[in-house]
Amino acid sequence: MSNPLLQVTGLTAFYGEFQALFGIDLTLFEGEIVGVIGANGAGKTTLLRAITGLLPARPEAITLAGSPIGGMRAEGILRLGIAMVPEGRKLFPSLSVEENLRLGGYARRPGGWTLDRVLDLFPILRERRGGAATKLSGGQQQMVAIGRALMSNPRLLLCDEISLGLAPMVIADVYAALPSIRDSGTSRRCLCGAAVDPRLRHQHRHRRAGHRAGHAGDRSAVLPAGRSCRSARHQPRSGSRSDRGRLFRCHRRRWRGMTGWIDIVAQGILVGGFYALFATGLSLMFGVMRLVNLAHGDIIVLAAFLALVLVQQAGIHPLLCLIAIVPVMAAIGYGLQRFLLNRTLGRDILPPLLVTFGLSIVIQNALQLVFSADSRKLPMGAMTTRGIMLIPGVSVGIYPLGVLIAAVAVIGGLQVFLYRTPIGAALRATSDDPVTVRLMGVDNRHMYAVATMLAFAVAGLAGVLMGGYTNFTPVSGPQQLLFGFEAIIIGGLGNLWGTLIGGMVLGVSQAIGAGIDPGLQILVGHLAFLAILFAAPRGLFPRMAD
Repeated sequence: MSNPLLQVTGLTAFYGEFQALFGIDLTLFEGEIVGVIGANGAGKTTLLRAITGLLPARPEAITLAGSPIGGMRAEGILRLGIAMVPEGRKLFPSLSVEENLRLGGYARRPGGWTLDRVLDLFPILRERRGGAATKLSGGQQQMVAIGRALMSNPRLLLCDEISLGLAPMVIADVYAALPSIRDSGTSRRCLCGAAVDPRLRHQHRHRRAGHRAGHAGDRSAVLPAGRSCRSARHQPRSGSRSDRGRLFRCHRRRWRGMTGWIDIVAQGILVGGFYALFATGLSLMFGVMRLVNLAHGDIIVLAAFLALVLVQQAGIHPLLCLIAIVPVMAAIGYGLQRFLLNRTLGRDILPPLLVTFGLSIVIQNALQLVFSADSRKLPMGAMTTRGIMLIPGVSVGIYPLGVLIAAVAVIGGLQVFLYRTPIGAALRATSDDPVTVRLMGVDNRHMYAVATMLAFAVAGLAGVLMGGYTNFTPVSGPQQLLFGFEAIIIGGLGNLWGTLIGGMVLGVSQAIGAGIDPGLQILVGHLAFLAILFAAPRGLFPRMAD
C-alpha cells in the first residue's frame, strides 16, 4: 500500500483531569473503509472527536497525508478534508433539511458533492427538503447528517455511531450507502465507530450493528473494553430626579372614555418601539450565545454620549451621527466579543456575567469622569414636538412614530438576514449546537463576534434615538437594560418579533400607569411584567427550545 492517509500514533485524550484515551495507534490508507468497534465507553467517540479537533491532541499524534493536524481547531481540520457525522446526528433544529445540508458546504472544498447529488443519493430527502430536519424519522435524519458531511467534499469521512437508535432495516440501508459513497470517486475513505459489548445479552441489535460496521468496510479495529481505551492498532436636564430616563413625559390625565383609552394605547405602542430597540441586541446575544450582557444598557448610553460629542464638535444633526456611530459600535462589539468575551464562555454562566457587570461599572465611571453626572439630551429640533392627529383627541408624535418604524425595520432586516443568508443560517446553527457547527467548518468564535457586532450596532442606533427623545445620564444604562430585559421576557425568548410585541406590552402598561398617576408609570410596567412571567414563564411567543 501507499503511505497512509491518516496516521494516529500514541494518541491520548482527556476530559478535564479524566484520561479517556491511552496511547491509541491507528492507520487508515487511501480508498478503504475501516470500522472501529468497541463497548460503550471504550473511547470510539473520543477518538473521532480528537481526530476532528473537538478535543486537544499533540500535533504529531495525528497526521493527515503526512502533515500534523493534532490540536488544530475543527474548522481548520474540515478545510483540510476531514468531515464527521457526529453521534446522535446533531441536526440543527431551527434549520430545514435543505438548510442543514447547505450548511455542510459552508467551508466546502472543491469536489463533486453538491446538493443535487446528495439528494440523488438519498431521494427521500428531496421531497422533504423544505421541512424541519428534526421532524424526520431517525433514519432520514441520519441521511441528512451524512449528506451534510458530504457537502464539504471531504477526503476522509468519519461516522460516529451511525446506526444508533435506528431500526434494523434502516441500519442495513445506511451501511449499504457507505461503499457507494466510496466508489463514487469522492470521500474515498471512511472510518466508522459502532458500539458492541458481547457481555450484555440484551444488546443484540447493537452487536449486529457492530458486525455491520465491520462488514461494510475493508477491515475493522477493536477498542477493548475495560479501562477506557488502551490501544487500537489498525483501528429634562429638565426635571426632578425621578423624571430622568423616563420615556413618558406626561401629567395627570383626565380619562376621556374610549378616546382616552385609544390615546393611552397609542402612546404606549410608540414607546414600545424604543423598548424593542433596547431589547433586540440583548435578545440576539442571548439567543446565539446564551449570554446576558449586563452592560447592554450602558452600551446604549455610551452611544448617546458619543453622538453628543459629534454634535458638539462637528455641529452636525444627531441623526447624521448614525453614519459614524453604528459602524463604530459594531466594530467595538466585534472586537470585545472576539478578544474578551469569547474567553469567558463555557458551561459556567458566571464568568460572562461578572465580566459584563464589570464592564458596566467601567463605562459608567468613565462617562461620569468625562461628562460629569449632569443629564443631557441630543438636540433633535422640532421633530420631537410635532405630531399627527389620528382622530379627535388622539395624536401621535412624528419622532416616536419614526422610532417605531425603525424598530420594525431593524427586526425585519435581522429576520431576513438570519433566515435568508448563509451567514444567518450559520448563526442559527451556532445557537443550536456551537460544537457540532464547527464540524461544518463554521468558526463559532467568529459567529459569536458577528452576533455581538449586530447587537452593538442596534444598541448604537437605540442610543442615538433615545438621546434625542429623553434625558440621559452616565448611570441611565441599568434602567434601559431592565426595560429591554422585560421586553424580551414578555415577548418570548428567541423571538425577535415577540420582542417587539413585548416592548409594546410594556409600553402600554407604563402608559396606563402614567395615566392613573405619573408616579405609577414604572411600577405598573413592572407589575405587568411579573404578571405575564407568572402566567407564561416562557413569554407570550416563545421560540427558543428548552
